[in-house]
Amino acid sequence: MQGPSESSSDCPVICAPVLGLGRETIYGGGAFDRANLEAMAGAGCRVLVVLAFNPVAEPTEGWRIVRVPIRRQFRLGALITNLVFFLGLFWLWYMRGERWDWLRMGDPYFTGPACRMIASLTGTPILAHVHHVEPVPALRKRIARWSLAAARLIWTPSEFSRDQAIKAYALDSERVFFAHNAVPELERPDGDREDQLKRLGLEDRELVLFVGGMVERKNLPVLVRAFARVAEQRPKAVLALAGDAPRSEGLKAGLTELAGRLGISDRVRMMGRVDGLTKARLLKGCLVFVLPSKMEGFGLAAAEAMQMGVPVVASNVGGLKELVRHGKTGLLVEADDADGLADAILDLLGDPEQRRAMGDAAARDISERFSWKRQAEIILERMRAVPRRPLVLGVMLNSGDGLAVMEREGQRSRFVDLYLQRYSRLADKVYVFTYGQERDRFYGNTEFVPGMNTYGLVYGSLLPLFRRRQLRECTLLRVMQIGGALPAVGARLLWRIPYAATYGYRYVLFAKIKGRPVYGLLVRAIERLGLAFADKVFVTTRSLEQHVLKSKSADRVAMLPNGVDLQAFAPKEHYDIAGSPAKVIYVGRIVGQKNLPLLVRALSRLDGTAELLIVGDGDRRAEVLAAAGELGVQVTLLGTVPHEKLPGLLAKADVFCLPSRIEGHPKSLIEAMAAGLPCVATNVTGTVDVIDDDVNGLLAAEDAADLAEKLKAVLGDRELACRLGKAARAKAVQEYDLQKILDREEEILKEMLEGAGG
Repeated sequence: MQGPSESSSDCPVICAPVLGLGRETIYGGGAFDRANLEAMAGAGCRVLVVLAFNPVAEPTEGWRIVRVPIRRQFRLGALITNLVFFLGLFWLWYMRGERWDWLRMGDPYFTGPACRMIASLTGTPILAHVHHVEPVPALRKRIARWSLAAARLIWTPSEFSRDQAIKAYALDSERVFFAHNAVPELERPDGDREDQLKRLGLEDRELVLFVGGMVERKNLPVLVRAFARVAEQRPKAVLALAGDAPRSEGLKAGLTELAGRLGISDRVRMMGRVDGLTKARLLKGCLVFVLPSKMEGFGLAAAEAMQMGVPVVASNVGGLKELVRHGKTGLLVEADDADGLADAILDLLGDPEQRRAMGDAAARDISERFSWKRQAEIILERMRAVPRRPLVLGVMLNSGDGLAVMEREGQRSRFVDLYLQRYSRLADKVYVFTYGQERDRFYGNTEFVPGMNTYGLVYGSLLPLFRRRQLRECTLLRVMQIGGALPAVGARLLWRIPYAATYGYRYVLFAKIKGRPVYGLLVRAIERLGLAFADKVFVTTRSLEQHVLKSKSADRVAMLPNGVDLQAFAPKEHYDIAGSPAKVIYVGRIVGQKNLPLLVRALSRLDGTAELLIVGDGDRRAEVLAAAGELGVQVTLLGTVPHEKLPGLLAKADVFCLPSRIEGHPKSLIEAMAAGLPCVATNVTGTVDVIDDDVNGLLAAEDAADLAEKLKAVLGDRELACRLGKAARAKAVQEYDLQKILDREEEILKEMLEGAGG
C-alpha cells in the first residue's frame, strides 16, 4: 500500500513504534522486538524505529532510530501511550517528511489505536503482531479488536496463537498467519554448571528454574505447590523464581506466604528482575527449566532455556505444545496438575542421562526449527504477496466546473472523449470530482463524484472532508487547472497524495483585468498554494514555464500546451474570400475579458464588408448585440455548439479574430490555426505565445483602428491570407498535435501513478 515512500516493494520501509528495545530484559517484549526487527533488516527491509519512552537502544545495520520529542518517561496507561505515539508519528510524517511503506503495530492495545489513526491519515498498510490473547477487560479487548480490524496483515508466533487471535478478535483468517519466534542469542558465561552455581551462591544445589513475568497466567502457585513435593524427595533441590512485573507485589507476597505454609521458604529463592548475564548464569546452572503457564503464545523463556541445552517441563497449552516435543526436548503436563508437574521435575532430576539427552536435543531443535531469519523471510514473503493497491486516479475539475458547464462552453465532448477516455486506460479506477450533480459512468472504471457549484470555492476547500473516502483511495490526483487545486492541496497535506496540475494562465492577471482586487488576492493565494505543493506542473506556454521555474525545479515542470485534433480541424482545400460581406468568426465566451465590443468597433470601420459570427455565449451578450446594432455591424450569434461541430463552422469563415484583453493559451485560436484560417488577435499576454506576428498570424494593438487595419489587410489580400493560414497550420502540426500532447501527458501520469502506487 499502498506506499508513500520511494522504496520498492522488494526493499520496503517499515516504521516500528516500540516501547523499548533493551537487551537487558527478562521477559519477551523488548528482546523480541529487537530480534525481530534486526532480522527484518537482515532480510532486506529498512526499519525506522520510533522510540517514545525508552531512550536506550543499540543501533543495528538497516535501522534508523528516531526518538519522538518527548522528554520524560511515562509510566501511565494506554491512553497516554497511544497519544504520545500518535503525536510522535504525526510529527515524523507531516513535520519531518519521514516516509514508510508499512506501519508495524507491535501491540494492538498500547500502540494499536495510534497506529490505526496514523495509517488512516497516511494511507499506509499495517503489519500487526499478536503474541497471544489474554483474559482482559471487555473495553481493552474491544480496543484491540478495533485496532486489528485495520491491519492488512497480522502475524502470530504460533499456530495456536493464530487460531486464538482469529476467534477472539473476529479476524479474517486470510489476513492472519504464523511465523515462529526464535531466541535472542544469550551471552554464554565462562565456566561449567558448578562455576555458575557458585557465582549465584547456590553451590552444590540442584537448581530448578523459572524465568518470566510475575503475572497470574504464569501459574506460579501451582509450581510452588509442585516443588514442595520435589523438595521432600530431593534435599538439594532449590527453586529460583526470576522475574518481575508492574504491580506484582501482591503475587510475590502470596508466593512467599505459600512457600512458608508449605515449609519450603528456605528452598524457594525470589530473584526479582535479573540482567542478561545473570539470566544466562541461571540457565547454565540449572538442571530443569519449568514454565507452568496457563497460556503462552510462544514461550520465549522456555526457548531460551532450550537454546542453552536445558530440558523443559512446561504446561501442555498454547504455543508450548509446538515448542516442546514431549519426551524428546522436554516434558509436557496439564496446566493445573501440581502432582504431574512434580513428577516430571523429579523424573528429570533423577535421570541425568535422560536430562542430558533432552537438553542436547532441545539445543539442536531450537537451532534447526526456530530462526529469526526464517521468521523474517516468512513475514516479508507475505508482505510482498499482498495484492498491489489499485491505481486510482482522481480528476479534479476547476472550481465550479461540471459537465453542464462544459456543455454550455462546448467542451464536454473534448473532456469526455479525449481526456477521460485516456485516463480510464491509465488507472484501475478513475474518480472525477465535479462541482455539478453528475453521477455518470462513461467508461466502466470511471465514476463522477457529485459536488456543489453554488459555493464552489467553499466546497472545494471542504472537499477533503466531504469526499474523504474517495480521496483516500486515490493514488494520484490530476488537477485540470491550478485554480481548482485547493482540494488537492488538502489531500496532499493530509494523506500525502501527489498531484499534477495544469497551469494554463496567470490567475492574478485575469483578476486584475476583471477589476476584482480582493478576488485577485484570493486567487493569488490559491495559485501559490497549488504550485507550491504540486508534484508536477503542466505549463501551456514558455512564458508560464519561466514563471513557474522561479519556484519549481525543472524536473517538476513539463510543457504540455493545449492541443488540437489535427484530423478534425483540417484546412480547406482552397482558400478564397467568400465574397461580401466576408465572414469574421470568433469562438469563445462572451465575457469582459474577451473584449468583443472592441471587435464590433473594428468591424464598423470596414463599411459593411464583413460580418461577425460569434460561437459561444456569456454574460456580455446583450452588450455586444447592442453595440453591433448601434454601429450597424451584422452579427450572427450561434450560441454554444458542440465541440465536434466547430471544424465545420471554421471552414465557412474567412478569418478568425480574438480581441481579448488577456489569454492563457487560447484553444479556440490554435483550433483556427489548425483549420488553416488566417488569424488576427490582440497583442496581449497569451496570444503572443501562439502567434508570431506576420508569420502565422497578425497581432494588433488593443485599438479598434489597428484591429480594423489588420482585418482589412487579410480580407483584402488573398496571398497574405493564404500564407498566414498555411503557416498557422504548420505551427499547429508542429507544436499542438493533441494526440502527441496526450501521449506525453499519459506517459507522465503513468510514471507518477506507478511511482505513487509502489
